[in-house]
Amino acid sequence: MQRTRYRMWAMIVGCVFVGVMSASSMASASPVTDIADGLNNTLFGGTNLYAAQIILTAAVMMAAGLALAILGMPPTGMFIILFCVLGALTAIGWADITFILVAALIAVASFGATAVSWVTGGGGGSDAGDT
Repeated sequence: MQRTRYRMWAMIVGCVFVGVMSASSMASASPVTDIADGLNNTLFGGTNLYAAQIILTAAVMMAAGLALAILGMPPTGMFIILFCVLGALTAIGWADITFILVAALIAVASFGATAVSWVTGGGGGSDAGDT
């Protein structure tokens, strides 16, 4: 019963997020894209937009990660969805493109050995022979 309620809230949050993303992509200047500037002006007096972008990106990524963890999604699926969320945050201007590059490097470092074992049939990688 409790888990069903969490799933409902996760779906509502997801629908709201998708709606905000689609609305921001339709309009060239929307209130969503100005949130980073407003946070920068409020917290840093307009001097550190990069820090404001990091704060917003971390907040959205942690909220999405928590919702996915509550739903019981496996870590690989969570990473894929969070990577897509990061791409959407980059598209609306909240995240810098370097965030995606860092996430891609982390993915290669984390899942590289697994991908090698999948491709080679278990001949290499750190978890070869575990399946």
